[in-house]
Amino acid sequence: MNLSQLITELKAKEQFTKFMQENPDAYLTAVFVVLDDSGKDIYQLDFFIASKQKIAIATYPFEEIIIQPDEIKESGRLDINIVVDINQLRAKVDEIKSMENLEKVKVTKIIGILKEDIWNLTCLSSTLDIIKISLDKSGEVIKCQKAGLLDFVVKK
Repeated sequence: MNLSQLITELKAKEQFTKFMQENPDAYLTAVFVVLDDSGKDIYQLDFFIASKQKIAIATYPFEEIIIQPDEIKESGRLDINIVVDINQLRAKVDEIKSMENLEKVKVTKIIGILKEDIWNLTCLSSTLDIIKISLDKSGEVIKCQKAGLLDFVVKK
């Protein structure tokens, strides 16, 4: 699934039409995805409602749009003209793994957040390895870092 397909499906929903009538200043601010080898992918579109300073979340298959209770001062408008789309993330991760000599890490889940025109990807493996990747709007690697799960455990 790609981003434009998700947006098209959401716009076709009656709930979205009602949401936009009630919140005409709402705009797309972020995309959250979980790509899982089991095929249980999650797609979420986040909208910023400027007049209420709140985030509204629509999760595929877009049965409802939930406005979060927390106030957010501001959140930038997302440019959906991105080079690496949702359906290309797995291939892009494989390409980066090859460039970084990380071919042995078998990624089973990709958690991705597209915000401020940057993809932040956290790739998890079955052996508890983690690869963190940041991609700019053009698909160029900003950062790639490999760590083990235990690297994130805080010792007291």
